[in-house]
Amino acid sequence: MNQIKVTDFSLKHTMESGQFFLYEKQKDGYYYIIQNDNIFKIKQENNKLFYKGTKNINKEFITHFFSLNEDLQEQTKTFEDKILTTALEKYWGLRHIKQDLWQCMVGFVCSPRSSIPKIKNNLKLISQTFGTKIEFDGKIFHTFPTYKQINDLEKLNQCKTGYRARFIYSICQKLKENDNLTQIKQENYENSKKLLLEFLGIGPKVADCICLFALNHKESFPIDTWIKQIIEQLYLNKEETTIKNIQNFIKNNFGENKGLAQQYLFHWARHNLK
Repeated sequence: MNQIKVTDFSLKHTMESGQFFLYEKQKDGYYYIIQNDNIFKIKQENNKLFYKGTKNINKEFITHFFSLNEDLQEQTKTFEDKILTTALEKYWGLRHIKQDLWQCMVGFVCSPRSSIPKIKNNLKLISQTFGTKIEFDGKIFHTFPTYKQINDLEKLNQCKTGYRARFIYSICQKLKENDNLTQIKQENYENSKKLLLEFLGIGPKVADCICLFALNHKESFPIDTWIKQIIEQLYLNKEETTIKNIQNFIKNNFGENKGLAQQYLFHWARHNLK
């Protein structure tokens, strides 16, 4: 079993914070994780990670995937308000997962009006339906399919994605005509978001999620109804306001790592806010 020594990292908070969906946690503490055709198992004991995986899984992959080479103390030093400091205390070690762009796109296209368990099930069914069967650690898994492998709308409908099946299929068809995923990865935040918004089923919130979790645009701050209510309730004296006002408040109050602030707020609110 391979090992990595870590500081300022919580595997549990990171994996269970609603940013990544294609994983299963076992009773022995291991998480089985699928990203594209990479499959690995990993668990944390104190300041050590224990992992093994398919051929592409090594120390460099794990370090990049969990943002372990970033200084979390430096990134959060401006998180000084009472709410954020409470969230940091309770969920310290939560980091952003650097996801594959395509898999992240599908995951967050499935996310509107949905729950995390449902999104996880959607991606699992999509993998089982279109992905490649692979044996790892004595178990059978299915890789996450490429957009070329997702080639049947009727089968996609059977993955319990509802109206989102049409969006996913449309994105696949558009990418088959013009694969601009590399371009999206290379652009700055504004241009990446603009390109993502050209796909059916990707609105501003979903685009911001993809920018944050797949493209590492730290200035991205996804705003949905839930986050809007969090900001209103915790920072704006429970007064309802517009998305534009929420955006201005975030821009003026959360600094350059606002995306990480959003993740701590979201995770704290899910568990503590009625």
